[in-house]
Amino acid sequence: MIQRWWRRGLLRAAGALVAAVATLGSGIALAVPAHAAAPPLPFDVTQGTTPAVDPNGRFVFSRGQDSSLLFSQGFPASNGFGPFISLGGQVRDSPTGVGTPEGARAFVRGFDNQAYTYLVRDNTTPTGYAVIPGLLISSQITAVPVRRQATGATDVAVFARGFDDGGVYTNLLSSGRWTGWRKIGDLVTSNIQAALIGPETIRVVARRPNMLVENVIIDLGGNVGAWQPVGDLRVLGDVTLTGMGGLPQFRGDEVFARATNGEVFGYDFKVSNPGWLSLGGVATSDIAVSVTPDRGLQYFVRGQDNAIYANRRPFNGLFGGYVRLGGVAVGNPASTGAAPAAGRTADDELVVLGRGGVLYGNIQQPGGAFGGYFAFTGPPHS
Repeated sequence: MIQRWWRRGLLRAAGALVAAVATLGSGIALAVPAHAAAPPLPFDVTQGTTPAVDPNGRFVFSRGQDSSLLFSQGFPASNGFGPFISLGGQVRDSPTGVGTPEGARAFVRGFDNQAYTYLVRDNTTPTGYAVIPGLLISSQITAVPVRRQATGATDVAVFARGFDDGGVYTNLLSSGRWTGWRKIGDLVTSNIQAALIGPETIRVVARRPNMLVENVIIDLGGNVGAWQPVGDLRVLGDVTLTGMGGLPQFRGDEVFARATNGEVFGYDFKVSNPGWLSLGGVATSDIAVSVTPDRGLQYFVRGQDNAIYANRRPFNGLFGGYVRLGGVAVGNPASTGAAPAAGRTADDELVVLGRGGVLYGNIQQPGGAFGGYFAFTGPPHS
């Protein structure tokens, strides 16, 4: 049944974003609420850290060893990145981030289970934390920038797991104001993934307590469809949608996941009679998926030897098999894909946490060859 889920009017009483929130970065130990809560996310979801990379190569957000939020400015024309700096705060999970007309915007959960956002204006100027009021959360925050057809403005839809009930909640940042959290689904046992499938239409995917995946279609007009199963594969960790990370393409039509034995599977909503297709391998991480210059796909996983492996599918082609990129990874890989930016020549940029708290990058040059790992400078990561 279709129901209304975003309020027609913005919450006037909320006013502008609460920019004065400083408690996240104050160094004060924030108390966790004492009332009953849903079971926390299981270890197979929380064990790996994942950096947040901009598809255009303009920034990377990460979590520091001191639990602060770290930021690196990207330089697309040279495919490079500056040193990481600490933005302070106490971040509980891996951050997420999207590019907006105002700059790089991060979304994090604090140790008080509040949702926070942090804007680095013009990708250069830190502005401070602001709370997203109205809900305690128990997951990472997924963010999807959406260009409104009527106005051309960019809104940001966010999704998180509720602290009290483990349900799926969403909120919308529009014209600098939050419309308010709305529940759109019941208990899930993974972080929530979301991506555009149309101009103002979003696919939302998560794992249920039975370890099966479900999805729902929503739109910015306020409509929510019924949750539907995504095949019968029992999965480990978070699933991955194509088109995540702020890509402007409407590519949220494929899901990638690892089965309980680590085998990688893909599910394509576009085909008739869709089902899970084995892609082989044994992954020990979540899966990073990129859109390639030819509009194909490639994905990255950590293998049993802790090296990173890539598997590429050209446009209208088939996956060609795993290529070992090496390295010693301790976290989940993240990748930019081939999103265009002024002067950018990289086909893709892989980012992953290695040993000793060092974050590494590996740039895929035009034509498909990776140039080798380099270490980001700045504070250590976790």
